[in-house]
Amino acid sequence: MPGCSGCRRCERVHCGTELWRVSDDRHLTASICAPLLRPEVGPRSYVTLVAMRPQTRTADIWLLCCRLSVGLMFLIGAVKKVTDLDWFRDEFVALGAPFPHLTAPVTAWIELVGGALLILGACTRIAAAALAATMAGALWLSVIPAIGKNFHTFPDRVSNFFYAPEWLLLLVLALLVSMGAGRASADSRRHA
Repeated sequence: MPGCSGCRRCERVHCGTELWRVSDDRHLTASICAPLLRPEVGPRSYVTLVAMRPQTRTADIWLLCCRLSVGLMFLIGAVKKVTDLDWFRDEFVALGAPFPHLTAPVTAWIELVGGALLILGACTRIAAAALAATMAGALWLSVIPAIGKNFHTFPDRVSNFFYAPEWLLLLVLALLVSMGAGRASADSRRHA
């Protein structure tokens, strides 16, 4: 690996800004293997490099809480939307959403499937990104026009925007996209 420097004492390899722990276990499937010359292992061996994640047990617990809370909220809310698509489509028409006959059912199914995936911790980053897109749409079509209509001073508008549940959900979903599901998830078991 060009540009990498290794330390024999602590068995760590430093590549740019990332720190890797060196392991000789060749059976790890979710790792990156790179040929390195290490005299104690042999000149033609592959050393498994496993990314050291700063994630702690506390972070895993918080990620689990976020996933379960947001996933349940989306799943429970989507059940009504999927079972009564005509009502949900009428809501989209009233908001002036583009192509409401298409976007309403797609949004309802994204919320249903995405909520279930968040609860399981499966395909978390993809599910959170799709749900974040629905929240961005809700902000654009519902929250921002309502704030502009009901509040007339800049501080009131900003304050009410940041108090909007859609904005807060968007932040939590962005966290899940960036951090992943954590170790208490199906994603973690799949990569183990």
